[in-house]
Parts: sequence; C-alpha cells; structure tokens
Amino acid sequence: MQITELANKLGHDGVQYAKEVESKTVYELLMIKKDLASRPIPETPDVTPHHWLRGNFRFEE
Repeated sequence: MQITELANKLGHDGVQYAKEVESKTVYELLMIKKDLASRPIPETPDVTPHHWLRGNFRFEE
C-alpha cells in the first residue's frame, strides 16, 4: 500500500502528505509508512437498515 493511500484512509490529504515527505530517505519513508500502517483506521458508521427500523418499521432513535 502506498503512503498516499494510507494517509487518505486516516483522513489526511494523501497527495499533500506525499509532497511533505518527498525529500526523505528510503529508510525514513519506510518508517513513516510503518507508523501510518500501525495507526488505527477510523471506524466508518454502520449504515445497515436494521439499525434504522424496528419490527413495526418506525424510525428508531
């Protein structure tokens, strides 16, 4: 996985992030990639319909 893809998944602008680290050495880039890959990816909200509807099909708050 590329650094830009990892940054995008973590909610950052991947292209801008890649421009910031382009002057790094290969070893430094590998360490940055390792750090990004070890961060937890934010959970996406559960949008399945069974959370919206009850058995009588009314909106559940």
